[in-house]
Amino acid sequence: MAESGAVEPGGSSEEILANIIESLRQNEATDISLLEIISKHIVTLSPAEDAIDAAVKDIETVANQRGEQVDQTIRHD
Repeated sequence: MAESGAVEPGGSSEEILANIIESLRQNEATDISLLEIISKHIVTLSPAEDAIDAAVKDIETVANQRGEQVDQTIRHD
């Protein structure tokens, strides 16, 4: 991988994809929870037929959990 965080070309499709995901994981601006969902369902060499629906379901779960955390924080303030 290049020092600037850019992915160097070459390697198998699996290696390239793994390098891209790892590069994103190392970026402090990346939402790791969402990256995990997207890489599990969509950014894969063989996504399932219902990949988008499965990703949306998981993202909604994360959003609900985060909303509950915000609600709890607000109640404690």
